[in-house]
Amino acid sequence: MLQKFLSSTHQSTLSVVDFGVEKCDPSHSYGPAARGYYLVHYVASGRGMLSAGGKIHAVGAGQGFLIYPGELTTYRADAEEPWHYAWVGYTGTEAEAMSRLCGFGRDRRVVTAPAPIAVWDALSQLRQDAANLRLGHVAALGDFYRFVSLLAPERDEHALPEHERHYEKALWYMQGAYGRHVTVQEIADFVGLSRSQLFRVFEKNCGQSPKQALQEMRLEHARLLLKNSDLSVEQVAFSTGFPSGTQLSAAFRERFSLSPREYRQKR
Repeated sequence: MLQKFLSSTHQSTLSVVDFGVEKCDPSHSYGPAARGYYLVHYVASGRGMLSAGGKIHAVGAGQGFLIYPGELTTYRADAEEPWHYAWVGYTGTEAEAMSRLCGFGRDRRVVTAPAPIAVWDALSQLRQDAANLRLGHVAALGDFYRFVSLLAPERDEHALPEHERHYEKALWYMQGAYGRHVTVQEIADFVGLSRSQLFRVFEKNCGQSPKQALQEMRLEHARLLLKNSDLSVEQVAFSTGFPSGTQLSAAFRERFSLSPREYRQKR
């Protein structure tokens, strides 16, 4: 059971859910359509365009473009030099962070790879490993991390906007501390901000308060434990930072419209 929980938790944190490669015909297009996960296309040769967020983005060889979950997009190969691209789709609690590491953002849909051949090779290896039944997901996920590291631009952390640096630092701390009774003040102290400053940072980056983001993190991990372990509701509560099973049950019902026991029975 422990092995099953560790595997499922890893997949829920970040999971590769789609991949492929295509050498497109001239003017070949896809969309308008929406996906339920993050999706990166990387272009090996040729060129095309992406329509997303009300803007048109030109994309050429050695570049990748990102589509966000639930976003209506269209993309089309050039009529004279159609693109040859590979894609990878991914989801989970780390998906947004991985996208940011690649250099993507709502206002930056296209990034240029520092090492184009290595990026293409990483996606090729991902497809090969994902096709293998034994440890296919684990191997594909390792290839995806390699892809991210290769696509990620070399960056000076201090060149990031200050609010993004503080947000990323707070999230990193919360991921390691959600299982104990960490407070918002403790997070603020770690980041080096006051509570009010930390609140503004979270509002700007995710539209939630630090307390709401921490609660969401705890509930997501509680959901995974209920689904993939035999721990009691009380044990799940203590494992995810809730003072009692009663408090976990109240928060869980408010978030998922089910009690922890009802959720476990359905799953």
